[in-house]
Amino acid sequence: MTDAYAYEDEERDRSLDIAVTGMAGRFPGAAGIEPWWQALLRGEILTTRMGRDELLAAGESPRVVDSPDYVPVRGLLDDADRFDHELFGISPREAALMDPQQRLMLETAWQALEDAGCDPTQEQLVTGVYASASSSAYLRAMLTSNTLDAAGVEEALRANEPDYMATRIAYRLGLTGPALTALTACSSSLVAVHLAVQALLNGECEQAVVVAAAVDFPQLGHVHLPGGILSASGSCRPFDADADGALAGSGVAAVVLRRYEDAAEAGCDPYGLIIGTAVNNDGRAKAGYQAPSATGQEAVVRSALAAAGIGADALGYLEAHATGTRVGDPIEWSAASSVLRELGAAPGQIAVGAVKANIGHLDAASGLVSLIKTLLVVRHGQVPPVAGFRTLNPLLETAGSPLRVPAAGFDWDAGDAPRRAGVSSFGIGGTNAHVVVEQAPALVQETAPVRDFEAGAPDDEHLLVVSAATPDALRDSALRIAAWLPCAQSTALGDTARTLATGRATLPYRTAVTGRSRTELAERLRDATPSRADGPAPHVVFLLPGQGSQYPGMARPFADALPGFTDLLDDCLAHLARLVPGMAARLRTALFDPDFPAAELERTELAQVALFCVEYAAATALGRLGLAPAALAGHSLGEFTAAALSGVLGLADALALVTARGRAMGDCPTGAMAAVAVREDRARELAAAYGLEVAAVNTPESCVLAGPASAVKALGAGLEG
Repeated sequence: MTDAYAYEDEERDRSLDIAVTGMAGRFPGAAGIEPWWQALLRGEILTTRMGRDELLAAGESPRVVDSPDYVPVRGLLDDADRFDHELFGISPREAALMDPQQRLMLETAWQALEDAGCDPTQEQLVTGVYASASSSAYLRAMLTSNTLDAAGVEEALRANEPDYMATRIAYRLGLTGPALTALTACSSSLVAVHLAVQALLNGECEQAVVVAAAVDFPQLGHVHLPGGILSASGSCRPFDADADGALAGSGVAAVVLRRYEDAAEAGCDPYGLIIGTAVNNDGRAKAGYQAPSATGQEAVVRSALAAAGIGADALGYLEAHATGTRVGDPIEWSAASSVLRELGAAPGQIAVGAVKANIGHLDAASGLVSLIKTLLVVRHGQVPPVAGFRTLNPLLETAGSPLRVPAAGFDWDAGDAPRRAGVSSFGIGGTNAHVVVEQAPALVQETAPVRDFEAGAPDDEHLLVVSAATPDALRDSALRIAAWLPCAQSTALGDTARTLATGRATLPYRTAVTGRSRTELAERLRDATPSRADGPAPHVVFLLPGQGSQYPGMARPFADALPGFTDLLDDCLAHLARLVPGMAARLRTALFDPDFPAAELERTELAQVALFCVEYAAATALGRLGLAPAALAGHSLGEFTAAALSGVLGLADALALVTARGRAMGDCPTGAMAAVAVREDRARELAAAYGLEVAAVNTPESCVLAGPASAVKALGAGLEG
């Protein structure tokens, strides 16, 4: 299966599409997206049955644990109480007061931005934050412990209440777009996705982070109540004949969203596209306040497909809300069957997914988790089985239904069309959300020589840099990258090196390795020793030479080794193409072809522009990597580059001046220069004697004389005699 689709049909308005450029998450039984996805493909049930001693140690009372109605099962999140507080500049006391959900959301939002290729500490896009989380059991435990004074209670409220979730992330990461919390019970995080999409389309932000968490504290089992929604057996079995209720799970997830056109222009490789969203409420069209409504669910699916501009005949997959309850599943199945059949879906056309069968119900985070799973389905073209499914619930209508429940996973081949899917999430209280996603288009590959050189040859050595706030975090990051490298065969090593160098924060503890293969790099990362950058950075001065230092192919070493160089060079050449038609293409050849005629590159109108473009692109790229100069020193043509780099001249103005200077110098009569080891007063005597000018005083005892070639030749003969 291909991860991206080459579109031929462009009738739909793609200006309304939203790209998912980054994602991150931690789930029961899986510390990251990739291991979780592999577990889903295997149909694994990732919930845990806890022992009595474990439950007692976690704080559950013996009376509750020994009750015949106690179910010691849930989706457990490992290390939910761990937090890298130093990364965010948070004191140990403040971290201890914070709800673990909010700690995890901070870390996961950071990871999602990094996955999108953004340095969270240097984010320049106007980025919004849309957050959701379950009610804070951690806060309730603190308030009922009677260990806080009045001031401590106020601090605890600010560290735990949902009002502060999104704004805390915005503050700690320096994000300046809208920051708000969405709370609609189980549908909260998918509603947050809808709000983020609307904000992007309305121009309220250029990028959005949607983040959600559901973590009880402590993580325990539940007491089954007859007629209640929680499972008596400890299994969540959506749409199955043996389904007996929901099961709680813990986890955290985040996605990064951008308008598709902006993401494509920036060269992003999206996980998929969001092409339609809708939110509504059941109103009074249901049996009771907590009951689901087929009418409301049908309406929200219909609205989302209308927003996407497609019919149900275009769908191949539906990630259902699917809690495994006796009431909820039949209503959802009936509503989805009815509306999808009405909108053109054929019998058995749409495979149904239910991630709650794997990890339990992640409450406020469940919608976002379902979205991430669905994006992976459309990206990879693989539909996981519904974990534990055996026999369809007889209460579900099957005659003519477009829905089918896969007991085994399968490859999804959509033929010439992109893969499209729906995601449903329904909240107690009646707020429903539905999102329609689509397989992302294939990236358009550049064919210019610059891009070829940037990718590097297979035998090129690559530099991978890693940094973290603590030694342990650095070790974990290095090991994660080492484990990921062999699995990422479709990602060029040059792209990996660039992302680590430019799309990650530069933190105090650092390590770097070089290698020519994934295996070599992974081995060196596993063996890497961290070092800490203490004290102020040493001062660096950039020296920018003048004409005479150019040579054919001079841009190649920078393009091969310096991330960001080629994009900056392209900017220079684009300006040049507008100034002098035809020159940019010729200059590109001169900069990358070592066999380009050296005599032609010595022509001043080409040499000066070549030097300026390479110097400007290299210096700017180094600055973006954190190697910022304390001073700039330019010689001759290099003075123009220094002026542009320091902001005295804009890039367009500097190129215009350099181009005009090169052309004017090329039009001058042929002359010559001579460097003489004399003081300035003696140089002026020689100039007067031979009809020359003092062109430069380089040092107290080194001057340059210039003038007609014949006069310079006579000067040389006279000095030698």
